Amino acid sequence: MQWQFLAYIVEFSERKREIKDLERKLFKKLENTKLGRAMLVTSIIAGIVDGISPLLLSLINISPLFLSYFGILGYDISLRASIILSILLLFMLGSFLGRISRENVVLFGAKMTLAAVFVIIFVRFFGVIA
Repeated sequence: MQWQFLAYIVEFSERKREIKDLERKLFKKLENTKLGRAMLVTSIIAGIVDGISPLLLSLINISPLFLSYFGILGYDISLRASIILSILLLFMLGSFLGRISRENVVLFGAKMTLAAVFVIIFVRFFGVIA
């Protein structure tokens, strides 16, 4: 719930800045207009999506471990499946970002995957700093 509220505040602040910039350019208040109300609704929806999407992706990533817990898969297989699923989702996210930026989709996916591998190596080498 905290993250959803934080995501909402960030989205609301960004939208508010955009509205204020537009108000300065138009020399008109847009607070009680359709655009102002759309800004509020957009902030709420974006906050909900930004707050829930990490939870859903995390549940997808650990779903093989749930299968291991219930005895459907062995632990080693489920751990490997979870790691592969995580890397695949990161590649898909990178590809999506490449598509949005109209760049090479495969290259962006590979960059995101490579960044994840570097983080894994860094954490394994240096350990987790608590």
